[in-house]
Amino acid sequence: MSGGDKILASIREDCEQNVQKIRALAQDDRTAALRKAQEDAQALLDDARRQAADKAAAAKKAAQSRAELEKRNAILKERRSQIDRAVSKVEETMLSLDDGAYFDLLCRMAATLEDKSGVILLNSKDLARVPADFLARIRSAGVDATLSDQPNDAIRGGFILKNGDIEDNMSFPAVIAARRDALEDLIGKALFEE
Repeated sequence: MSGGDKILASIREDCEQNVQKIRALAQDDRTAALRKAQEDAQALLDDARRQAADKAAAAKKAAQSRAELEKRNAILKERRSQIDRAVSKVEETMLSLDDGAYFDLLCRMAATLEDKSGVILLNSKDLARVPADFLARIRSAGVDATLSDQPNDAIRGGFILKNGDIEDNMSFPAVIAARRDALEDLIGKALFEE
């Protein structure tokens, strides 16, 4: 081998060694880059799973809250319906009392108007069945009243005490409306006490 061939062989050998080193470095870089990419991908995957789990938990909690709210609203709606039916039954019960109990109730209602005076208005049904001692009992309750002989059929049950332009509406719907909150409390306790 000539001197030139030796130089060329040496250069070629140096080149191959450098290529080997570069390939080894490139392989190490590729391996490190692949490892880093896998770690980054795993971190992204873990983060995505955490976010998905958090979103799922939040959605589940929101759904449970909505379901509980809807359930509570349905229960409240049903309770309100039952209370409304019970309040309606109060007036029906008052209207269906026998004559003695009915006029006893009117006298007790009149007692709340103590020291008032006027004309008592009744509907035609009540006017036809009014007991003879009704006015005496009203007066003993502290109300100075006379009885109108003209029926007022706008009154479903109960009475109106009229003194000029002033009216004390003691009709059953008016009395129930005025005391509805207290009635609802009593009915609610009776129906739903736990």
